[in-house]
Amino acid sequence: MNLDPERIEGYRNFINKVWNAFRFIQPHLAKAGTTLNKSTLDHHEKWILSELGQTIVSMNSSMEEYRFDDSSQTIYSFVYDKFCSWFIELSKPILNSVDDEAKARRSTVLKFIFREVLKLMHPFTPYITEELWTFLKTDAEDLITVQQYPEINEWNYPDDLAMMSKFVETVSSIRFLRTSANLKPKDEVSVCLYVTDPKLQNYFAVNHKNFFELARVKDLKINLAERPKKSLTMPLGHTEIYLILDNVANIEEHIARLRKEMEKTQKEFEMYDKRLNNAQFMRNAPEDVVKEVRFNHNELSLKLKSIQETIGRFSS
Repeated sequence: MNLDPERIEGYRNFINKVWNAFRFIQPHLAKAGTTLNKSTLDHHEKWILSELGQTIVSMNSSMEEYRFDDSSQTIYSFVYDKFCSWFIELSKPILNSVDDEAKARRSTVLKFIFREVLKLMHPFTPYITEELWTFLKTDAEDLITVQQYPEINEWNYPDDLAMMSKFVETVSSIRFLRTSANLKPKDEVSVCLYVTDPKLQNYFAVNHKNFFELARVKDLKINLAERPKKSLTMPLGHTEIYLILDNVANIEEHIARLRKEMEKTQKEFEMYDKRLNNAQFMRNAPEDVVKEVRFNHNELSLKLKSIQETIGRFSS
C-alpha cells in the first residue's frame, strides 16, 4: 500500500475543520430548536439541505458497493466545499444581526445539519463524532453509534440548488480575478455582470449583499449598456464577469489565460459535439443522458463565443 503522508495531513486538517465548525455553531445552540419547519426555510437553507440530501444518497450508494473511499470523499467535499466554505460564511451576517427569528431559524438549521454530518462521518471517524455528539444530543438520546444512519433524501429544492450553484461559480470566479489582479483581501472592487436569464439577473441583484460579504464587491452592476474596457473578465456559461479596475496590470497575461481557457473549452465542446453527431450514441443513450449532453454542448458553445469576444476586445 502506498501510504501518502500528505493525504494523512489533509485528513487531519479536515478533522480540525469539523472541530472549528462546531466551535462556530456552539455559541448559537441555545437559540436552536429541535425540529425544522420547512415552510419557513430561506433560499440558502433550502440549498444546503438539498446538498445534504444528495450527500446522504451518494454516501449510501457508495457504501452499498463497498466504495468506502468514494463515500468518505463525498462527506469530505460536503463539509469543506459546501457547509464550511459557503453556508457558514453566509450564516455569519444573520447570526450577528438583530433579527431574533432569523437567528433562531439559522441556528436550528446549523444544528440539524451538523448532527447529520456527525452521523454520516461516524463510521469513518468514530472518536471525534462521538465526542461532539455529546454536546448536540438531547438528554433522551443515546450514543451516536446507536442512532439511525441517514439514508433518505428528505430535502429536494432543485431551483435553489441550480441558482446557488451559479452564484457559487460566479463568486469563485470573481475571487479568481481578484487574485489575478494581485488585490489584497480587504480591497473593495466594482463588478459588472452580463446575464441573459432574467431570473438569474434578479437573483444576483437581490443577493448583492452576499457578493460584498464573500468577494468584497462594493458596486455590483448588471447588464450595463457598454462593456467596461478597463477590466479583467471571466466568461461563464451563464454569466460574463467584468472586474473593473482603474489600473489594469498584466493584460497580456490575462489574454494568455483566456486563450488557454478557450483551448480547454474547445476540447470539451468537441467531445460533446462528437457525441451529438454519433448516430449510435443518440439512438442507444437514455433520454436524460442525451438531454445532459445537449445542455453541456450549448453551455460550452456560449462560453466559447464569450471568450472569443473578450479576447477580441482586449486585442483591438
